[in-house]
Amino acid sequence: MIFRTPSTPLLSQADRDRIERAIREVEARTSGELVTVVAAQSDHYLFISLLYAAAGAFTIAPVLWALDVTANFLSLYVIQIAAFLLLLLLLRWRPALMALVPDSLQRLHAERLAREQFVNLGLADTPERGGILLFVSMAERYVEVIADRGIHERVSVGIWSKAVAAFAEPVKQGRIAEGYLAAIEILGNQLVRQMPADPDNPNRFPDVLIELPG
Repeated sequence: MIFRTPSTPLLSQADRDRIERAIREVEARTSGELVTVVAAQSDHYLFISLLYAAAGAFTIAPVLWALDVTANFLSLYVIQIAAFLLLLLLLRWRPALMALVPDSLQRLHAERLAREQFVNLGLADTPERGGILLFVSMAERYVEVIADRGIHERVSVGIWSKAVAAFAEPVKQGRIAEGYLAAIEILGNQLVRQMPADPDNPNRFPDVLIELPG
């Protein structure tokens, strides 16, 4: 299994080490699987950048015309093109772009990426159906816990809610590592209790934080 990682790590090496050490400690005591994934962002939202850049470019011509700045068609056309390119460049800057992306759309794309990762990594195919994905999308400040049915059915709804809350609050504050560690502690204890280590069921996933390029 090959993972592509960003050229610039999303978390510091110290934070990665803490998360990966916590995963190893849990996986040494359970036959379940705990996988952590962090994405810089869940989508490039290019259509949002194009939409706002085009709207701005089309708006500037009639404004300049009304203000009698210029009535020359060629000048207005050049100004429109320049405005479009400048706005598009500005809106490729992530903070500016994310301020314009509706929360519902951010959530939709983050949910989709989390589910794609769960399936593509093979967490839905473990023998005991004991895979858990801890997913973060940084740009959207989004977290999700996805569990396969084997472990999901054995753990109470209250535990899942507690884990998600402990996961989400630090992430929303920008403390990504602390969010992972809190969720790993809660869910790791459940994996150890519900699916103790089995020598005939080896570890199938690398005990690393998987980083997805933005």
